[in-house]
Amino acid sequence: MGSQSQNDPHPRVQQSIQTTVHPETQRATNNIDPSILPGYTAAPLPNHQLSTRCCCISLHGRDMLTLTHFPRVLVQQVRAILLKFSNGIQDEYEPSRTSRSDPNIYCTEFKLRGCPWQGGGSEGVMARRMICQLMKMMAQRGWNLIQAADISKHEHSMDVMFFESQVREDTHVVDSSVEMFAVSFNRTDCIRIMDCSSMVPLVRATIQKYWTQGIQSDGKYCGAYQFQLRGNPFYTRGSEEVRIRMLLCQILTTIRNQGFKLYSSVDLSRGGEDGRDLESWMFRKVGPAWS
Repeated sequence: MGSQSQNDPHPRVQQSIQTTVHPETQRATNNIDPSILPGYTAAPLPNHQLSTRCCCISLHGRDMLTLTHFPRVLVQQVRAILLKFSNGIQDEYEPSRTSRSDPNIYCTEFKLRGCPWQGGGSEGVMARRMICQLMKMMAQRGWNLIQAADISKHEHSMDVMFFESQVREDTHVVDSSVEMFAVSFNRTDCIRIMDCSSMVPLVRATIQKYWTQGIQSDGKYCGAYQFQLRGNPFYTRGSEEVRIRMLLCQILTTIRNQGFKLYSSVDLSRGGEDGRDLESWMFRKVGPAWS
């Protein structure tokens, strides 16, 4: 058998195959400076620095706000904002105090005084300012909004706001550069700007230029600045539908040219002041942390 193998013109392929690296290639590889390698070839970061966490804020009924899977260190920050931008907190529920307590679910429910989600008058303005401030606080602490979405088939349901973060939970750095403000569309003819007085003259000029029917009245309204347009731009048909869309495009352009970008469009009302609910726009300043 041995002599037959030696004389075999087609020897069997060995089971273990050895890979030969050319000496020049090996020397070039050994001489590479690790500091110039692209990021994806660098040593992996610790898991706690790469892991993404998500949480959400949801609105219910006329007066409920729920934090689900929320960072405990931020609950106090939320509480402070609710107290500042509402008629107060009527009650607060923790998992251990509710009959539906589940060790795998962590949530905090706030029952606010009044009817902030009904959308009318000063309560409607304060509710939008409140949500905008909550988004701002979250962004300052590394929690960016992923999406606001209505995930319920119940009548008068409102959006759930989902956030994500890759910042370590024990990090207490606050990004003070975050700037946000809100714009709401009310009744059939009103646009309100909240917490950004510098944007008022720019939006006024845009409306005057692109809404041919003009402005019926404008002025301060319950802590916001309101433009009441002539006609019914949010309840119209035909060519006027095209005109209001063009106007909104121009308003977005005006705001974008000032360094702000639409961050989210959120349904914050069960029906609005006249039974119709329109979403509110949240704008955020473009910067290193968000663009």
